[in-house]
Amino acid sequence: MHYADALELSRRPLGHGVIQSGDYDPSRSLPPPWPQANVRQVTLKDGETTVLVKSVVSKSGGKYIGEIYGFEPPGIHGPRGLKVGESIEFSDEHVFSAGS
Repeated sequence: MHYADALELSRRPLGHGVIQSGDYDPSRSLPPPWPQANVRQVTLKDGETTVLVKSVVSKSGGKYIGEIYGFEPPGIHGPRGLKVGESIEFSDEHVFSAGS
């Protein structure tokens, strides 16, 4: 298990929102914003490297946990020793985009 705080992963600048993606049906209202939305995947960042995280679940204390499934630019190993398939705990401020 990795911890975004301990790894000092990037944090969203104050006042910047989360980019949301997913299916859009113009006949329905927009989904609620992160973190209220039913989100399945998010992106975290370490400088210029994006960490792709899936199977996101909410924990107590405003923390979330998910499974790393890739990196951009692509690679089996990510920044700071992160690897595909490992778990990571993070806070709202570490999330740059969220989707279903």
